[in-house]
Amino acid sequence: LKKTAPFSALLSVNGERNSQKSLAEWIEDWADYLVGFDANGDTIQATKAAAAVRKITIEANQTADFEDNDFSGKRSLMESVEAKTKDIMPVAFEFKCIPFEGLKERPFKLRLSIITGDRPVLVLRIIQLEAVQEEMANEFRDLLVEKFKDSKVETFIGTFTA
Repeated sequence: LKKTAPFSALLSVNGERNSQKSLAEWIEDWADYLVGFDANGDTIQATKAAAAVRKITIEANQTADFEDNDFSGKRSLMESVEAKTKDIMPVAFEFKCIPFEGLKERPFKLRLSIITGDRPVLVLRIIQLEAVQEEMANEFRDLLVEKFKDSKVETFIGTFTA
């Protein structure tokens, strides 16, 4: 089966580390196939999700406590990092497409992760990709069985030499 362009694009972004700009452009390019979701599960248009990805603020706070006694000492360090945006930040996406020609359209759920540092790095990951691939394989098998059920197909199993 031939892989479709939307499915190829989805697989190319899966698990990859993206800059804000590259992920926002990917979301804009494939907006027809995408719906974003906020932390409450409410939908966000892909264009608004791309705008939120472009405007991320990273806030980092560090607190250090020191205590010195005659025979002991304590030191603790706490650091908190938060990524936020003025717009509603998507936490997940749904990408609907036909993965291979001849198969039906199916939804792919994506999780958005933000890795903080000097610059934010964003990662989209397909949730339960292996399970969806198994469903597609079963659908393809069923199509083949239906297509050839009235035909005799000789099947050979083993190793052959010519």
